[in-house]
Amino acid sequence: MTLTALTWILLGPAVAAPGAAKIQAVLHDDAGWNHDGNKDGVTIYTKPMPGSELSAWKGVRIASVDAGVLWTLICDVGNHDQVSDMLHETRVLARTGDRTDYYQVSKSPRFVPVSERYWVNYARVSLDMGGTPGHHRRTWNSIEDTAPYASVIDGILTRYPDAIRLAATHGSWEIRPLPDGKVEITYRTFSDPGGAVPSSVMDYLSGRSLPNNILQFEEAAKR
Repeated sequence: MTLTALTWILLGPAVAAPGAAKIQAVLHDDAGWNHDGNKDGVTIYTKPMPGSELSAWKGVRIASVDAGVLWTLICDVGNHDQVSDMLHETRVLARTGDRTDYYQVSKSPRFVPVSERYWVNYARVSLDMGGTPGHHRRTWNSIEDTAPYASVIDGILTRYPDAIRLAATHGSWEIRPLPDGKVEITYRTFSDPGGAVPSSVMDYLSGRSLPNNILQFEEAAKR
């Protein structure tokens, strides 16, 4: 989601899930994805996550946008709230080597009576994958031991007393330049929201939030 897992803040009851490495391996395995529709030029896929009752999600879009500008926005996690209208706030907590620790707080979806969600994550980047210039990926995972950021979480809960922390969130942004000058944008995510809502609400939010997330970053890059 990026942005982190905004699409999945309300997926259902928290359940046990496999570890981060296994989840990332499933997310980046091209096999097993099922087409789940198209919205505004974004092709949406779902995939079962072994060891969990929840599903992984993927959105793919071919865009006419400057890849360098888009990548800069994706990596500038401290300003994601300036790109996405689904975030209250976002802040970088630490940078060490290729790792960035950060938190984000989501807004409650309009017309859905649920609390805000927040997450404390770390992200890493992989550049020029497979030797292809401009083929970059930024992955994120939950920080399991948040003790070093206890005061940060206290501050979040002071500002948003009803906010609920995502039980887990994992995913990636990936951009790949195409021969015709366009860019393939892929957003993958798997999250445990730590709450419960009806499945009909889950489906509605899933179908809207994922493509909106991709499109907002694309539009910001164009601006």
